[in-house]
Amino acid sequence: MRKAFLILAWAWLSAMAGAQNIPVTFICTGEFQVIDSVQITATNLTTNQSVTFRGHETLILNAQAGVEEPGVHFLKSVLYPNPSAEKFFMDVSLSGPEPVDLLITDLNGRKVADGSFDLSPGMHRFAITLSQCGTFLIAVRQESGLAYHKLVNSAPFNGDNRISYQGVSASNPSPEYSLKMEASSPVLGFNWGDIVHYSCQAEDFRTILCDAPQNSNPRQLEIGFHTCRDRDGQNYAVVKIGNQVWMAENLRYLPAVHSLLDNSSEYPRYHVYGYVGTEMAEAKGLKNYLDYGVLYNFPAARISCPVGWHLPTRGEYDVLNTILGFLAGVKMKEPGTIHWNNPNPYATNESGFTGRAGGYYSGYEYFDLGYMTYFWTATEDDEWSSWCKSLWVINMGLEEGCNLNRGGFSVRCLKN
Repeated sequence: MRKAFLILAWAWLSAMAGAQNIPVTFICTGEFQVIDSVQITATNLTTNQSVTFRGHETLILNAQAGVEEPGVHFLKSVLYPNPSAEKFFMDVSLSGPEPVDLLITDLNGRKVADGSFDLSPGMHRFAITLSQCGTFLIAVRQESGLAYHKLVNSAPFNGDNRISYQGVSASNPSPEYSLKMEASSPVLGFNWGDIVHYSCQAEDFRTILCDAPQNSNPRQLEIGFHTCRDRDGQNYAVVKIGNQVWMAENLRYLPAVHSLLDNSSEYPRYHVYGYVGTEMAEAKGLKNYLDYGVLYNFPAARISCPVGWHLPTRGEYDVLNTILGFLAGVKMKEPGTIHWNNPNPYATNESGFTGRAGGYYSGYEYFDLGYMTYFWTATEDDEWSSWCKSLWVINMGLEEGCNLNRGGFSVRCLKN
């Protein structure tokens, strides 16, 4: 009977792989590393479907998500303490009698331990011991649902890999763990070719990830949190593209604001699209400031990036262009018509760069909000002009050209 259960469990897991159920787990690196405190919003850029969950949870990319199947749901279970050394416990809640299959695999899909159990209604507890250190996935399957958990073992157990039934639990897990039980296995619809955008928030850190799985193997994504704090105290969203770490939003540092006709090629000047006054508090309350940031002349752009970041050179933008390829502009532009004019047909933001059409300041007037955006580079052309890059609503590439240093353009900073 037990052998039959294991055969069925393996058949179920094979079917799961064929149905494109891809478990995705997350780890933190950089300046914030408490994964339980991270909130993640995953968005399928093809369908625009989103799901929000905590960083310790395992996301399931599922081809059938969003299609109702009566009687199928994701069950309640909790794994704790996690991470741990040598021994873990898992509590599984059952509303009726049924068999439960548990399978632990490494991140390459290789079996580490398994077990099948006939259980009565109630809260059931299992003990798990592993002889290897590392990160593993545990799948819990019952007739009425399934769940995945990431398991991090920090010290090996001197013995066999084992899942042991401990009996019906007399008490619920501590409050620290019960919250996790209510939110296991978030699900997002997915099909091959889809790109998933992850917005990861922890305190005032925010990191953007984009991922396009090419097979059904379990995935572990690294969330790199980096300080990108300007002298006004604003900490910006960041995104890693290739080996470069970019700001994922326009710089908003505003030490002063200058009137419409106050321009210079020699001294720093700061403008906010559409604003003609000189009151900083008023300028910082404008929607254009919040959505598109500040328009800097070239002298201001050179000195405004946060500590540890810099204004990228023309060559560093060229590296970005090479990483993203022929359709770099498509991959860098935010889709939709909130920050671009209709119809904005060539935009996926699959890089996570999130370019918005913030327009520009000519030195005398504001132009092209919704149509395009310029970004300064640190590369000068001559005494009066410098190189810039641009995105346009009707173009698919990352364009470039030279402009007068008195012009006001957007700034994206690059991590040193």
